[in-house]
Amino acid sequence: KQQVKSDGNALHFQTLTELDLETASVDFNTDQRVQEAIRNLHGVTILTVAHRLRTIMDYDKILVLGDGQVLEYDASKVLLAKREGFLRSLVDSSSEKLELEALAGFNG
Repeated sequence: KQQVKSDGNALHFQTLTELDLETASVDFNTDQRVQEAIRNLHGVTILTVAHRLRTIMDYDKILVLGDGQVLEYDASKVLLAKREGFLRSLVDSSSEKLELEALAGFNG
């Protein structure tokens, strides 16, 4: 899908890539290859529904939803700095906590 926006001076094309990938049921290596391919897409906005924290920890922004409401929205580093935050609690309960923090560039 492409959107055309104009700021009055120039036209800007934005591309939104929507991927419906059922990676929750694939093995780790396959998921890793899929994520690498996604990360090689440039100049697009990617909307991901993640089943694994590892999938999104290095994304520019993370939107956390709960019961149809926005719970948190910011860069993963910022969200991880919130000691009472929802993403923080998910990462803290993960056996991959240190690796997830490293992926986010968090030095807590």
